[in-house]
Amino acid sequence: MCAWHIQQNFKKKFCYLNRNKKGESKETQNRKRILYQTITNLPFNKYEEDFEEEYENILNEEVISEEHKSYLKNKVKYKELWVKAFIKNKFCAGMCNSSRVEAKHQVLKRFLNSSSRLVKLFETFKLLESQEITKYFDEVTKFNKRNNQIISKYSLINELQKVYSPYCLNIVKNNLLEGLNYSYEKTKEGKWYLFY
Repeated sequence: MCAWHIQQNFKKKFCYLNRNKKGESKETQNRKRILYQTITNLPFNKYEEDFEEEYENILNEEVISEEHKSYLKNKVKYKELWVKAFIKNKFCAGMCNSSRVEAKHQVLKRFLNSSSRLVKLFETFKLLESQEITKYFDEVTKFNKRNNQIISKYSLINELQKVYSPYCLNIVKNNLLEGLNYSYEKTKEGKWYLFY
């Protein structure tokens, strides 16, 4: 799903938040405008936690009707296909929309024109491929660094690091991150205790 087109749909669906009504206070108008910007920027959220937090805040807003909340919930069911934070886990050559052909054409037009020679075409492909792969690895590195910072805060991970190698921990990292929504503590008897 194309993140840009999702954003355009959000703009159309929630445009009433960006309009001033007579009798509304400046504070209400500003709150609605910020809410509109938050909704329309959802597809380009870089971090999963930020997306989830903003999404929950949006659902708690009273100015949004149940119909609009339902619309948003249906879109969020497929967030792995259009939210930048979730697309990072998939190789997409640095593009955050699924209209990759359009995006690729836009990039190629910067380097080529109708009189470009065939050799120039292949040189451009090679250059762009190397740039996109580098950008992709930079994004993955940033993403992994953030996850590692999150992981290092938990006592369970610190205990596991004493027993298992970084290689083993890396293999189960995603499961660990999912499990870290719970809290773990070690009791005096040496047993682990799980609580919400």
